[in-house]
Amino acid sequence: MPAFNMHVRFDAIAELPSKAQVEELRLRQGRRESRRLQGVEQRRARLLTLASALYLEHGAAGFNMRDLAHRAGYTVGALYGYFDSKDAIFLALRQEMLLQMEQAVSGARLPRGVRAKSVVDAAGAAAVPGTARPGNLLEARALAWLEHLQRHPQLVPLLLAAPGAQAAALMQEAQPTRADLFPVIALCAEALVEQGCPQTWAWRLCEDALAFGIGLLVLHQDDTGADQQAGRFLAFLRQGVDRWQSGGPDGAPAVVEPPQVGQTDLF
Repeated sequence: MPAFNMHVRFDAIAELPSKAQVEELRLRQGRRESRRLQGVEQRRARLLTLASALYLEHGAAGFNMRDLAHRAGYTVGALYGYFDSKDAIFLALRQEMLLQMEQAVSGARLPRGVRAKSVVDAAGAAAVPGTARPGNLLEARALAWLEHLQRHPQLVPLLLAAPGAQAAALMQEAQPTRADLFPVIALCAEALVEQGCPQTWAWRLCEDALAFGIGLLVLHQDDTGADQQAGRFLAFLRQGVDRWQSGGPDGAPAVVEPPQVGQTDLF
């Protein structure tokens, strides 16, 4: 059996790091990774800002990755390191818009000089076209999201559904369209519940108001001014509160007469 000669250089043996040294190394690696991720998020946020500007200028049909890459100073291929597709950008823009709507609603306050009224008092007040001064927190919060969309009408299609089949699939994987509007609806309904309205009825009214307001923006974007839209929106909201009040002590919805035959203006 052959003999093996093993030579060891003791000066080449490294000392095992101490626990403190291992922990310090781990912390340095964590800080380095944190800075890397922060840089990625900053670049992604910048791309979204540029993408939003492009979308506002050209809409979904005119939006393309080449223009975005040119504005950002990237190659088209580099963009896919941040977004898998154009539809993924649309979905990210939609989520950002929903967050901005929620922030607008949560920060809503009564206008200076307007005496706060209960929802019941405001329901009896007539909404004058051209007047968008709310009388209670429910109206202030509801107007907050309406006015946000009025300032950015090009984003309304993103609220209804992100363009493209892939974006629709992404939305289904993330969360249903109605669910991602819950924060906006909840903040408005909360103001009504605080006045004694049953939660189920408050949610129904606020969901209906959301549908009505978006309908105004879609159907009357060009032929109705923002103030007139807000006036009609407040009238709808106050009628809903009035129906709750006339529905009895349990807050059950009152029977609403169907529209007359031949009536075509639903908004």
